[in-house]
Amino acid sequence: MSKYGRKKSSSSNQLKSQMNSDLKCITIVHGKSEYLISSYIKSAYRVCMKIYSAGKEGSQSIQITSLLHFLDTHEKLRNFIDFKRNFNDVLSFSKKNGVEVIDDFKIFIIMDTDDCEQHQSVSFMNKEMFRGKWYYEYIVPIYNSRNLEEVLEKGRFPHKVDKKRKGVTYTEIFPGSDPVGTKEQKIEEFIRACEKSRSSNYKAYLDYCLENRPNFTKNC
Repeated sequence: MSKYGRKKSSSSNQLKSQMNSDLKCITIVHGKSEYLISSYIKSAYRVCMKIYSAGKEGSQSIQITSLLHFLDTHEKLRNFIDFKRNFNDVLSFSKKNGVEVIDDFKIFIIMDTDDCEQHQSVSFMNKEMFRGKWYYEYIVPIYNSRNLEEVLEKGRFPHKVDKKRKGVTYTEIFPGSDPVGTKEQKIEEFIRACEKSRSSNYKAYLDYCLENRPNFTKNC
């Protein structure tokens, strides 16, 4: 079985399965390509996550330079009060040093780095741009340097991406109709290419999704 293949069910991990039914992460994507890939991973691993983008299904892009505006004006993310009101029923909260925190939760933000100045991309990758925000502790920056297409080309991804028709190409490579086994194989090929390129940390995102994969299907 591949590293990213199916996990066998057992009575010993039933409790963990129940815990994994809650919202495990929010994913914020740069554009349509990243939206399609995140949706594909969500479908393959049945991870309870929310995917947010600019426009419907990533039809508009979010750049690193506009990211804070997106976060600070999003009706569900702009402050902790609104966030808790929207997700209180699918998340666990506790107190840490007298401050309310979210348990076992991440916000992954997937961005290209070619549409901003170098100091801005560095500030994104090291999280400095989020310092002082309520969501700082939960942010996990996922970067593609300089962009996803260059990452996959350098990593020799076996499925050719037409840069002039990226949306169509990614839809063809990652169709929702793929059976689970095919999805797992393509995701493994994708992550291997990202690792091989040494220009992306996409694997951190996949590892988290895999670790929080439930042993049953649940709508989320």
